[in-house]
Amino acid sequence: MIQFAQPIFLWALTALAVPIGIHLLSRKEGKVVKMGSLRHLRETSTQQFKGVKLNEFLLLALRCLLIILFVVLLAGFQWHSKDAKKWVLVESGLENHPRVKSVTDSLEADGFEWRWLQRGFPLREQRQAHEMNYWGVINDLNNENVSRAIVFSRSAIKNFNGIRPEMDSVITWISIPSEPNEFVLQALKKDENQFLIRKGKATSERISFSTEQVLAPPDSITAEPIKQIKILIVSNESYAHDLEILRAALNAIQQALPVEFKIQNSTKLETGSDWVFWLSKEGVPASDSINFVGLKLQKTNTLISHEKINQWTINKRLTVDVARNENLSLQLAELLLADSKLTAKLNQYDIRTLPDSVILSGSKREGLVVKAGMIATSPNKIVLLLFFLVLIAERIIAYARKQ
Repeated sequence: MIQFAQPIFLWALTALAVPIGIHLLSRKEGKVVKMGSLRHLRETSTQQFKGVKLNEFLLLALRCLLIILFVVLLAGFQWHSKDAKKWVLVESGLENHPRVKSVTDSLEADGFEWRWLQRGFPLREQRQAHEMNYWGVINDLNNENVSRAIVFSRSAIKNFNGIRPEMDSVITWISIPSEPNEFVLQALKKDENQFLIRKGKATSERISFSTEQVLAPPDSITAEPIKQIKILIVSNESYAHDLEILRAALNAIQQALPVEFKIQNSTKLETGSDWVFWLSKEGVPASDSINFVGLKLQKTNTLISHEKINQWTINKRLTVDVARNENLSLQLAELLLADSKLTAKLNQYDIRTLPDSVILSGSKREGLVVKAGMIATSPNKIVLLLFFLVLIAERIIAYARKQ
């Protein structure tokens, strides 16, 4: 079956009238015959336009063929065998979406087979529980024997895991973002009569948070005590400015988030702390029970790197510019306030979407690629080669006949 990716360009075939018109209006110069007298000649009754005839049929055919081949290339000529499969793939939860349902109904009427967007691509009645990994699904779909695949997906950022594959051009990826939603992340108890409610608002672009002070938490959530973290900062005079920047970043975290830091400065290691910031040229002490964050200049693109199980390193001297440009407060908050249970809960509400432009930037846009198992093929390279061969032949013949 023949298809065109851009059929609107087929209108350019009207340009065939140009070479045909030129050939119809062209004349060959007649031979000069010397005659002594015109008195024996009789005027012919044949009309003048009857002398116009097609001239150089071969050149006309070649020039028309050049135009046809060029238009075919512009229109994106594609060839599909009759037994090629066409799929419409829908992510679980989108099957009743009005936009998705209207399109899938028309696609099914056009011969597309309805399947679930998951590993194995089961039929509609064979839904299975699964963990979504879009890169894995795209990789599997690249190896399927399909000529066209229309994908409807939420394109959630959290589900793009692993190595990114190259996407075949037979795949059309359509993102359907989730509707914005608000949720209660946690309730924190300040005292017997004061509680803090952490609320979040999730959209396809970002997640934002706010904190409200209430007299009682909602019945659906259990209030937890405000998290207290004991921090020891070990430093000497040569790191006085680093110490000042570090304390400012920790204070900023306390003001923005419901957490209480108990900060102590010292020139030597002391026990009883949850975290120790080691601002010293001496090596970080080895310990299995305390979390250490050292400071050591290293050539790396990250401000904070994870060295061992309970040891991290700040890779730059702390200055105002470093704190601002590297988001020091945010990185420290992610490190100090890491909570696997809270992260898992937040992940349920994360509906941020990866833009289609990013997803499709890894796709093959030069036509369908011929490989083992693929029925859809793209003969554009053959058409392009044929175009140049015909062009060369036309130029040679035109030069030889001075046309």
